[in-house]
Amino acid sequence: MNAAVRCGVTTLVAEPHEIANVFGVEGIRALMQSAQDGPVDVQIAIPSSVPSTNDALETAGAAIESDDVEALMHMEQVICLGEVMDCRAVLSDVHGKTNRLIRQIRCGRPDFSIEGHCPRFVGWELAELLYRGIRSDHTDQSLDGLAQRAANGMFIQLQEKTLKKEFLDYLAEHRLAGRFALVTDDTMPDDFHAARTARSSRAAQHGARPAARGNLTPRPVHPLNTWGCGRKGQSLPDALLTFAVLSDLRAFAVAQVWRAGRQVYVRGAEQEEAPRTSFPPHFIGASILRRAQQRTPSCVRRSRRDGALPHPRGAGAYDLCPRGRAELAVHGGVIDWETGPCPACCL
Repeated sequence: MNAAVRCGVTTLVAEPHEIANVFGVEGIRALMQSAQDGPVDVQIAIPSSVPSTNDALETAGAAIESDDVEALMHMEQVICLGEVMDCRAVLSDVHGKTNRLIRQIRCGRPDFSIEGHCPRFVGWELAELLYRGIRSDHTDQSLDGLAQRAANGMFIQLQEKTLKKEFLDYLAEHRLAGRFALVTDDTMPDDFHAARTARSSRAAQHGARPAARGNLTPRPVHPLNTWGCGRKGQSLPDALLTFAVLSDLRAFAVAQVWRAGRQVYVRGAEQEEAPRTSFPPHFIGASILRRAQQRTPSCVRRSRRDGALPHPRGAGAYDLCPRGRAELAVHGGVIDWETGPCPACCL
């Protein structure tokens, strides 16, 4: 948490489907407990896709079902339904689990945002996803896909791979500063500060400027309003403000951070030691893969010592990568999947 607040982070929205995939609601409660006393507000998105696939493809430790959603959606820290990753199921199975959870949220918590994961969906398919209740998207798109999302009122979240000049030019031309935000989805903790600074700097290089009339500047209040947390960014008589003070906007140099009216960070000053937290003992070592045998197909037993292996792209259920073929580097008989064109598909 101390590392996050040094980056100017005041609020994190966590969609903890990884821990929920192992421990279900118990894991989500443990995560909420571990974060409650830190300098950063942690809000929770209900995981909508646990397990992520089915029993034929994985041995998940838990599932998030309707009863779990009912309990979670009334907790104070919970603010939305997390990314609906299986959009194909939303389109193809109106009575399936994903659509049931969406309807449950729309009925029980109409104030909640329903987060999307809608790569490459356009036209009637995109329209049907919107009709089902999905209101945002953070995946890679074409410019036409971005334009369709903007025209249909979707809240657009730009990751580094979608932070393109033509996208920002389009958003600026159509005065959509209030309809998008920069996000750090799929960013490793060690890379968080560099990634956040790089996104802000890259956005500035592509046309985003400090707040002024006619300029394109994503403001934190916009995603907060989307998630129903707008009071954090408003100066109201009864509000305890949460905000960051920057000494250099272009470099995103953080000078101070305030949370709920209390100063929690000053650059150069010694920070309070973060409260020590830990997960329950039975969480440790809960997911241990069996040791690979020589007969087991693996990335470390290849006849080719160096060079490259062909790899089909776009074979996944969600079509996250462009279709075609690519090569994976091989060093000393080990596939270098981390620098591959699509690590998720490599795994």
